[in-house]
Amino acid sequence: MLSSVKKLSTARRDEIIQAACEKNAGLEIVVERDGRPAKYSSRFLLAVPKENDMRLVVEQGSEEGHMMKYRENEEIEAVFHVGGERFAFDSRVIGRCVFPLNDQQKVPAFVLRYPEDLESRQRRAHYRVPLGVADQVTMAFLELGGREVLAETCRIYTGVISDISAGGLAVLTRQRLPASMAAGAHVAMSFQIPGEPEHINLGGIVRNVRRNEDGSSRLLGVEYVRADGDVQTRQQIDLIQRFVVRRQREILKKLRML
Repeated sequence: MLSSVKKLSTARRDEIIQAACEKNAGLEIVVERDGRPAKYSSRFLLAVPKENDMRLVVEQGSEEGHMMKYRENEEIEAVFHVGGERFAFDSRVIGRCVFPLNDQQKVPAFVLRYPEDLESRQRRAHYRVPLGVADQVTMAFLELGGREVLAETCRIYTGVISDISAGGLAVLTRQRLPASMAAGAHVAMSFQIPGEPEHINLGGIVRNVRRNEDGSSRLLGVEYVRADGDVQTRQQIDLIQRFVVRRQREILKKLRML
């Protein structure tokens, strides 16, 4: 599936950023630390797009309780979601402050240069929803040779689904995979989505394999195989689609309540 990166107009940029600030939407700040990318969770606080005072205030980022260190003029990349869409911008840290959330609460904050450009980054043709700890889904999968099980690689592997859509899913596994389990490999998958008694059994094609940040696990991106006239596959994908739509509505509802 093709990636879609689109630079937004100035008016649309300001509209999206203002909406994110009004909801104190979360954002992920990515910076380089010791030659490696480091990611910190933050949230929008205030946007000032005035011509002579263009700045953006966000909460000081943190990662597992560790606060992001202040480094003036440090380059950052920010990624966030509004209304189910994914956006990103580049900026610099130009200051820090203590921001009053209300009369009783103040939070440490960073002042960023107001983004010159805002990109819409919609990666997939199908909307994917994340699966967290509360609704963790374990998947069993094995490698196929075309449509047949490979006798020499018939070992069953297990992993945890990190996100899912009506077009495919991503599964995280800590198990050692054979070299043949790479882009283009055919797999058979079995799992059960939250709230549904029926097991899903689908074929798929591995589209990408990459390691997670600490190198302890591999993340496989898998696209479902759809055969013409296969009623069972279509019904199971429809079941996934209904779950995705239901979960998307829950996510959007939470965003509106922020």
